[in-house]
Amino acid sequence: MPARPNLRSCLPSAFYAEHSRARSRVYALVGSSTGPAALQAVLTCRSPVLAQRVADYLTASVMNRADGGATLDHLTALLPQAPAASLRQAAAHIASGAWPPAPSPVVQWEELRGGRAVSDKAAAPVAERLVRADPAARLADLPGTVIRLTQLLEFHVHNRAELVAKALAGGQIPQPPEDEDDDPDDLVGALLFFVGSPEAPGAETITATGHVERLDPDSGDELHQWSTTHMVTDFGPGHRTRTTGPTRLRRQRGRTDFAALFPAPNCACGDVEECETCGSWHLTPRTAHVLTTTLSVLADEAYGDCEEHGDAPVAEDESWMFFDRLPHLTRTQGLPWRRRIARACDDLAGDLKHGHWPEPRCLAEEVVLDIALDDAPAYAEMERETGEHRRLPKFPDDYDWGECQSILYQDWDFQMLYEDDRNGVAIPDNDLSQAAGTLDTHADAWFEPFGPLPGRAADRGFRR
Repeated sequence: MPARPNLRSCLPSAFYAEHSRARSRVYALVGSSTGPAALQAVLTCRSPVLAQRVADYLTASVMNRADGGATLDHLTALLPQAPAASLRQAAAHIASGAWPPAPSPVVQWEELRGGRAVSDKAAAPVAERLVRADPAARLADLPGTVIRLTQLLEFHVHNRAELVAKALAGGQIPQPPEDEDDDPDDLVGALLFFVGSPEAPGAETITATGHVERLDPDSGDELHQWSTTHMVTDFGPGHRTRTTGPTRLRRQRGRTDFAALFPAPNCACGDVEECETCGSWHLTPRTAHVLTTTLSVLADEAYGDCEEHGDAPVAEDESWMFFDRLPHLTRTQGLPWRRRIARACDDLAGDLKHGHWPEPRCLAEEVVLDIALDDAPAYAEMERETGEHRRLPKFPDDYDWGECQSILYQDWDFQMLYEDDRNGVAIPDNDLSQAAGTLDTHADAWFEPFGPLPGRAADRGFRR
């Protein structure tokens, strides 16, 4: 009888999750007999925690440690339809012992062993011209681009004894305690011994995310060894805090000179009691910068909801980033209406980028600006240490979000939309609406311009 082939050799050795601010992706590490192991994409989803759980589940399945059906059913129920189908397909491949082969590698093993790609004769001169970075160089002295990758890993150690024992058996040398408060088992060292491995015995990964940025010497960035300030990396708040604060921070694509667009009042008398110029509130460069970032992120989230959900009614789940924060009466609005709401966020951000105060011109802009002002304090905390924001001048009025609300709004009638006992305010001719003196607040009329402010240009289009 011929020998039975080892089907498990076809399976990936591990699964990994890659995280960005927009979405997370799960990869399989698939070996090859003709070249290096390759990463194959398995699925993409928006939740980094869920992506990590999927990667951990698939890795455990390959190692025969998964509780198959129940766990698989639980994960697929949490995922949208497309990634759930991809997960079920991956689980079926593992169960059958046959994984789709990786594509042919670009580089063969013999090329790697020879020190350079023998099949590409043009590569040799290029390799010989490689310039090594001077370890003592500053950022501005380097001829190429420097990209900083900061990773955040959080582990739950559920079996301390197993983790410590397996690390010792593998060759880990514990750090001796220096005082009575030090851990004699060196639990941290034992965990670090397995970082980078497919799994850490007795521990599970509960957070795995990263932050990537391109360092720019013109923006005040510097290499860590030369930096005069602490290196601070913000990974954003946890996804479960989304309803009380922003979920992600996006670097602006363009540079806006907020210091020039929002200068301090041109008066040097300093008499805040008598002088109308010195005593008046003004929108400061730092406040404008934070509010612009907040509105731009809200626009990204709104467009993301449009792409992910289309015309589907808003549901009470974590798959929505923006539209679940609007009044309930809007939850059945279709895609065209939602895209106009996303554009309203961009319109207000555009006002700020052109040096104008973001005065709402319609009900939609009132609502999105109110959400932005709720999120702005959290963004202000995140922006304080960034190079671009740190270089803006400081003023006593910085981050005065309460004054922003007082100055920028004509009235507060729109807040009644959030009160369940006042849903009648959405009908313009009912008694409550007339008594409150409100405008037509039905969703179809959210974009009617307020007088005397001019409406937006009808042909301005959409960013996405």
